[in-house]
Amino acid sequence: IVHLAEAGPAALEELALDPGIAERCRRLGVAGVDLLAGLLAGGTDGERLVAAGLLGYLGDARAIGAFEDALFDGEPEGALLARAFVEALSFHPDEAAVPVLSRALRESTDPLVRLRAAEALAERGRPEGLAELRRTCEEAADPLLREDAFLRLVQLGPTGCLDLFATRLRRDQDPAVRFAALEGVRNAGGPQARALLARLSDDPTEDGLLAAEARRALAE
Repeated sequence: IVHLAEAGPAALEELALDPGIAERCRRLGVAGVDLLAGLLAGGTDGERLVAAGLLGYLGDARAIGAFEDALFDGEPEGALLARAFVEALSFHPDEAAVPVLSRALRESTDPLVRLRAAEALAERGRPEGLAELRRTCEEAADPLLREDAFLRLVQLGPTGCLDLFATRLRRDQDPAVRFAALEGVRNAGGPQARALLARLSDDPTEDGLLAAEARRALAE
């Protein structure tokens, strides 16, 4: 496992999610979890990335404390590790992961860490996750963050977000955010969504590419 870190950054994620490697760790039982937790706590950056991915894949509840320690007690240097840790934790099936994800949502200073934690919480039906995604869509000054939050909401497909998508579709100044909002309206479906798309497609003052996309959505 330690030697996986020598594969280079581009291969780390693939290696960390390799079912064959994960299954070998699973067969080690407690010893495997302890080994990976030790690497997560004190390994090189590469070893920590691999260990985080494998622990998230294994889904062993004993790993939750190791994730929390790695994220908060010995806060990782640089955004890459923190984001990788939250990403791995988001795949952990145990409900014990929820308090750690909630803490990342509350305490992290990295907006991408908060967004991934929010998405993972929303996937588990936690209202605070959905609320954070909506807040980012509405209030984030950075258009890339707004677009990211919109796309996460679109993938989640939550009910009750059509008003948010419609507002940003009409008012946001960033074209990429508007396209993301249009995708949300398209996926929402129903008469209200189709009416919004129809108005957009027929508006002669509207951006031509956006109007064309609205017409394609109506034709589906």
